[in-house]
Amino acid sequence: MKEKVKNKVIAIGFAFILFIVLISNVIKKDEEISISERRKLAKFPTINFENLSSGKVAENIDKYTVDQFILRDNFRSIKSFWSNYIYRKKDNNGLFLIDESIYKIEYPLKEENVKKTCYKINNVCEKYLNNNMRIYYSIIPDKNYYLSSDYLKIDVNEMQEIVSKELKNMEYIDITSCLDLQDFYKTDLHWKQENLRNVVNKIENKMNLKITSNNNYNISSLGDFYGSYYGQLGMKIEPDIISVLTNDVIENSVTYNYETSKKG
Repeated sequence: MKEKVKNKVIAIGFAFILFIVLISNVIKKDEEISISERRKLAKFPTINFENLSSGKVAENIDKYTVDQFILRDNFRSIKSFWSNYIYRKKDNNGLFLIDESIYKIEYPLKEENVKKTCYKINNVCEKYLNNNMRIYYSIIPDKNYYLSSDYLKIDVNEMQEIVSKELKNMEYIDITSCLDLQDFYKTDLHWKQENLRNVVNKIENKMNLKITSNNNYNISSLGDFYGSYYGQLGMKIEPDIISVLTNDVIENSVTYNYETSKKG
């Protein structure tokens, strides 16, 4: 008798939870964007004969329910925590965490995309640049490049071999040795502005530009920075601190909009 009562209580409790979740999702107002993921969220699909016959309605409703599910970010955080610390998975949807720094798997190298990019660069140079101009290029390494060989990552040397064959009359500036993991944000793929002196010096020397090493800059902190990888991973880790370099020249600079003929 007690076993039957217990089973009924469990069944009723489970049904009640499902009912509450259903009602909560029905009355919840749809959100336009996900700030943490930096993307637009799916909207309820238009239902018509064309969409029904193509099967798009079912597919789009599935995307809609996933995107608009109540407490979605909380569940994402739980999933990431579970995958990383309990299951000890290598990655969670292509993202992985090492020493409180987030990385994204960018692999394998898509050779055709590299060639398409080179084709567009060649077109721009042929159309807009003088044939007598010296043209330089660099390949910016992803921060995964500086991880050990235990992790999947794009081979920058292989990419350079492809690019050198595709680009016409351009000189390569190798900046890979000018960076390391400390020069990238923990929660994002970008460099830290205040750490780029070695890169700047390498480019200046290679292009015979005026050396700016003696220029004085003030480093101004703008506070906490939650990069794009932070929202995609969905785990709570310490944010970066974003800083910018500034001086009197930068502070007194003025922008001019040629379309509106206004200064900014």
